[in-house]
Amino acid sequence: MYQRQQGLLQNDILDELINLLT
Repeated sequence: MYQRQQGLLQNDILDELINLLT
């Protein structure tokens, strides 16, 4: 469960970074 939450958090951060870059 913890790993899944971390993965979702990482995905969120990646999504935000991509939004900033594009």
